[in-house]
Amino acid sequence: MAVRWRLMVNSIEAAVVAAEHGAGIARVLSYQIDRQLEARSLVTVLDQYEPGNSPVTLIYPGQRQVPVKLRAFLEFAAPRLKARLTG
Repeated sequence: MAVRWRLMVNSIEAAVVAAEHGAGIARVLSYQIDRQLEARSLVTVLDQYEPGNSPVTLIYPGQRQVPVKLRAFLEFAAPRLKARLTG
């Protein structure tokens, strides 16, 4: 059976706002609605069908010396991604 939609948007932000205002269900990643879930302006549905966590790989060009900005990002992002995946 085909699913009929009432509204189609091309950004996550628009989908979240529309869902908050009662336009229907938005398919987004959980981290994209952390604030809304905490504030209870949105709730999750169909949790039993949620796929498991996927591994994340940070890839960057091999260099003898890693640029400071890239190193800072890796040091910031890696533990946070790991915590979310093992969560």
